[in-house]
Amino acid sequence: MNNRLSALAFLLTLIFASCNNSSQDHSTVHGISDDDSSNIPTIETTDHQQPQVEGKDVNKLDSTAVKRWVNPEAIDTTLLFFEGTTVTLSFTEVKPSEEEYFLEQRLLKPIIEKNNNSHLIAHDIERIQLNRFAEFVRRDSTGLYLLVKDNSWKRVTPNESYDEMDVNFEYYFAEHGYYSIRIQWGEGNGYMLVNDSTGVETRMYGRPYFSPSGSWILSVAYDIEAGYSPNGFQLYSNHRRELELFGAFRPHEWGPKKVNWIDDDNAILTNESFEIRNGDMQYFEFNTALAIGVEK
Repeated sequence: MNNRLSALAFLLTLIFASCNNSSQDHSTVHGISDDDSSNIPTIETTDHQQPQVEGKDVNKLDSTAVKRWVNPEAIDTTLLFFEGTTVTLSFTEVKPSEEEYFLEQRLLKPIIEKNNNSHLIAHDIERIQLNRFAEFVRRDSTGLYLLVKDNSWKRVTPNESYDEMDVNFEYYFAEHGYYSIRIQWGEGNGYMLVNDSTGVETRMYGRPYFSPSGSWILSVAYDIEAGYSPNGFQLYSNHRRELELFGAFRPHEWGPKKVNWIDDDNAILTNESFEIRNGDMQYFEFNTALAIGVEK
């Protein structure tokens, strides 16, 4: 009984958080390039519905039934983005690699297990990366510095007008010409890419993932619980080291947390959502195939 009440209370909390999440304009508050142009679509799903189990009434199910926030196998969506570009999402059983591009799992897992705080995790990642990219990135008592093409050092600082509290270096995409910086807000976090030639900063939802050639970038973030950070993904084109936002997608029932590119037009998203199992609310992961179609 206590488990059921606990799960119900947690569910109500999530629904309330969902309302906060959908009402927050992260592009305005945190300077993220989002729907700043009427030509760039930002697509949202509908608000949370009561958890379903194959369309049955959850109130009539026994306590051992699994009630999920979303049915992954039902995901089959085509999004229309800028200039006729389409993004198609569909469920896949393909299991992508757990490895991340910015740090090996043998180093990343202990950091995550040690810290129950994403900001502390970012600091530990930065300590490792400052050594690896010492030729291009440094930090001293005055802040974080990035080497740009004229051999000058660009100081990267939090922008207080965007409620930014801290910045942490995460990775240098040398072949694509961008530094990846994690931004800590008063509540929640985002990312930005810094051009290594011009020093121009582009704020985005979450961690950026470049396609193999670097022509596309998917920025993904998930926060379906608290709603402090964006929840969804943005698609950017990268032409001659100039970024252009093609669109954004904000689901309410699940959030993307990782990208594995297959080729320049296809990727697998690793996502997270909630389920009630044996009376307990818990996370579960699933994967969706993402295909980009360009109008000829």
